[in-house]
Amino acid sequence: FSLQLDHPKAARKMQDIQNEPELAQRATVSEPVKQMDMATYLNIILLKYALYITSPKFLLMSGFAVSVGIITEGFLCFTLCEANMRAYVLSFYYIVFGVLSMGIELKFKLIDTYFPILLTFSGRGFWYLYLATIAFGSEWWSMFIAVLLICNGMLNSY
Repeated sequence: FSLQLDHPKAARKMQDIQNEPELAQRATVSEPVKQMDMATYLNIILLKYALYITSPKFLLMSGFAVSVGIITEGFLCFTLCEANMRAYVLSFYYIVFGVLSMGIELKFKLIDTYFPILLTFSGRGFWYLYLATIAFGSEWWSMFIAVLLICNGMLNSY
């Protein structure tokens, strides 16, 4: 049983097991040692994944994607939703708030001047959570965009 580990503590533990003949024999026979090494390996993978999805680069890409999504929802609702005043006003808000979200992600000077809280991670997180509350609708695409906005808001608030 061998794993390629680039975490120093886990790699050192594997070296210790391989250097000691008695431990090496126990490692090949004993199931708990294998599980401990597998658990360490899985923890390392999960840590790397968590660091990736909370990195500023990933948050920028996901923020841009949900901004395009909410703008798309606005245009879809203009054409496919019920013909009433509320739907048209919400569609207009989706488009305006989507463009504003793109400005937030690109850190426009105008946003920094008038809405500096939106350039912090927690401010951006609450912004996306607010957008998710107004994005929920009865169509499947509005629910999908709202769930993506909730996920992005939670990641930014983390």
